[in-house]
Amino acid sequence: MIDNQLPWTMARAAGLLAYLLTTASVAFGLVLHHRWRSASWPRFVTNEVHRTVSLLALLAVAGHGLALLLDPYLAPTLSELLVPLTISYRPLWVAVGIIGAYLLLGLWLSQYLRSWLGYRAWARLHLLTYAAWVLALVHGLGAGSDTGTPWALAAYGGSVALVGGLVVARILDTEPEAVRFFGFGLVALVFTVVATWAIDGPLSPGWSARAGSTLARGQAALTATSTSGAGGPAASPGPASSTAQAFRASFDGTIGVERTAGGRVLVIDGRFVGPPDGSLQILLASTRDPAAASRLVLDIPTVGTCDGRVTALGETSLVGSCQYGDGTAVGVRLSITALTERRLTASLAVGPLGTQGGGSSGGSGDEGPGDEGPGDESELSDPS
Repeated sequence: MIDNQLPWTMARAAGLLAYLLTTASVAFGLVLHHRWRSASWPRFVTNEVHRTVSLLALLAVAGHGLALLLDPYLAPTLSELLVPLTISYRPLWVAVGIIGAYLLLGLWLSQYLRSWLGYRAWARLHLLTYAAWVLALVHGLGAGSDTGTPWALAAYGGSVALVGGLVVARILDTEPEAVRFFGFGLVALVFTVVATWAIDGPLSPGWSARAGSTLARGQAALTATSTSGAGGPAASPGPASSTAQAFRASFDGTIGVERTAGGRVLVIDGRFVGPPDGSLQILLASTRDPAAASRLVLDIPTVGTCDGRVTALGETSLVGSCQYGDGTAVGVRLSITALTERRLTASLAVGPLGTQGGGSSGGSGDEGPGDEGPGDESELSDPS
């Protein structure tokens, strides 16, 4: 698995830069509306800075998309970055950003149509700049992986205070009073809705899973895999023959996505500390190609390799079964305790299969771990 973090770091930096430049563009536009200027900073300078900052914001958006194309974790296609709701990573909140980017591009191009549209129509069209900025804010909060960090919150909070203050100043200059009243009400409504959503959504626990990222995409992969009916080798329960038959351990791993000829594969890879010590790799292919079905590989150097498949996947747990070379079959449960976009920590439980009737790990009708759902503990014997 490629664990190069540079594209992801660049994408995050370019995305934040694009948002801050969009904020600056909106701020300069409001300054132009108020006709604020000085002898050392005449109006035409502010106008040119406004245009330049708007262009730089669009270039930063392009850089954000290019870095995402190079990221081995997301591994998006060009069409997924251009067409809303087609990407598997937080699709709704990425779509909000795509729509906002198109809106920014259209507004920037509209300056070349100003003489054809007329100033009044062009000025009214330019009010959509506020909508584009709100979309950029929602996209950053909803799709960004740094939303909860102090520096990100400071950046979002500072930009909201800046734009909000300038908008209020603009409304105060507006006549008649009924229009001012409507403007204040609209601004209060928008900021209240966004703030309430942010507190209950991106800033609350479990947002990663609810937004549609990391293991959420694995659920679709597991569905496709189960339909294909392919898996690892048949698991016929045999006599207990190793210390690896039942144990609990702490697991630390990474999450990524690899591109293969058959499609994309969600990869969970890491090590566990027992005893015994070893490694665990889980592959979930988002394809119906039988050759790229789900796979679970439990490797314990002092014992051997246990090969099998995933049978159930929930938001915070994963269940599977595998077979050692001597025919011993065990159930495997990974219970996630901490999860980010790139890493996870979990508790690993391995135990004899609860069903001793010779269930297969290869077909969709097996009676291995997970048939009763990832929240059920009955399929594993207590390994303590």
